[in-house]
Formats: sequence, C-alpha cells, structure tokens
Amino acid sequence: MLELLLSYAIPRRDTNDLAHSLLKEFKSLKAVLEAPVERLSRVDGIGESAAILINMLLPLWKIYEGASLKAASSETYTSPQKMMAYCMKRLTGERDEVFMLLSFDTRLHLIAEDRLERGTPDQVNILPRKVLTTLINRGATGAVLVHNHPSGNLTPSKADLDVTERIRRVLETVDIRLLDHIITGVQNSISLRNEGYIR
Repeated sequence: MLELLLSYAIPRRDTNDLAHSLLKEFKSLKAVLEAPVERLSRVDGIGESAAILINMLLPLWKIYEGASLKAASSETYTSPQKMMAYCMKRLTGERDEVFMLLSFDTRLHLIAEDRLERGTPDQVNILPRKVLTTLINRGATGAVLVHNHPSGNLTPSKADLDVTERIRRVLETVDIRLLDHIITGVQNSISLRNEGYIR
C-alpha cells in the first residue's frame, strides 16, 4: 500500500525500495503515517511532496471516520429490512469477509459501529468475548452482528449459525439483546432474524 501511495507522489520511479526504507526507519506503517513531515523528508528519496502526502492520510481518515459516525448516529433499528439496506452500504466493495458490530442503546439508536475482524474471501472468525467486551465498553443494550459473503452466496454456513447462537447466549447473561445478524452479499442481504434463526 505504501509503495502504491508513493508512486503517485514520485512518478516514473520504482518506489518499492523507498517504501522499505520508510518501514525500516519507522519500524511500522502506523509509525510512518504518524511521523511529522520533517522526519519523513529526512529519509533519502522522500521529498517534501511525498512527505506531505503521507502526513495527510491520518487527518483525512479521521475526517472520514467522524463523518461516518455522525451519519450512523441518526440510524435506529426499526426493522430487519432497514438494517439490511444500511449494512449493504457499509460493506459494499469489500473483497474479504469483514465482521462488523453495531451497538444500540435502549431506544434502539445506533451508538457505535465497529469493524472487529477482517478475514479471507471465504471466512472470518470472531470471538464472542470480543463482541461482549466491545458492547460493554460502548454501554450498549442491543447488538446487530454483520458480516459479508463476497462470493454473493448468502446461505448462512453452520459456522455462521453456531457463532450467532454462542454470541446470543453470552449476551443474554448480561441483558444485552441480540437484535439480528445480517449477512450481506454482492447485491442482496439476509437477516437471520427474518430467516427464523434468531428469536
């Protein structure tokens, strides 16, 4: 990713070595993105333009994330159909399976959206305790589980149904209601509540 980014700032040059130089200097991609322009510019081959481009990424992401959360805060859980439409928009274009958790308050207003895990094109694993911890930290009383099937086949697997039931039971012990588990595909989505798997 870093190599591709640099190719826009430094055209007509192989940027593979530059990307490795940055990672060697700063030890991680996170540290590269957090580095000030002055330090980035000191890396051999990284000019001011490339340094500024790299430095802008985190602020831009924070603006995007803030706008996304603001838009999400107006959502309420009123029906599986409405939630399916919302989830389709959130996971459209993902090539790997992503597990997302939507947290709701007592009035069923969406208070947080967390992408907890990213897997492969045909599976994603999630630990029930991670779901529980996230919901407790959010102060949630209701939850919607969401994941996508990039293949477009919306049939829930045995693993999908098993993890849904395990999470439901864990949440029940702390009075958090599992409202739904939405599976999105390429063009459609299904609700496990509508399908009768969640009661």
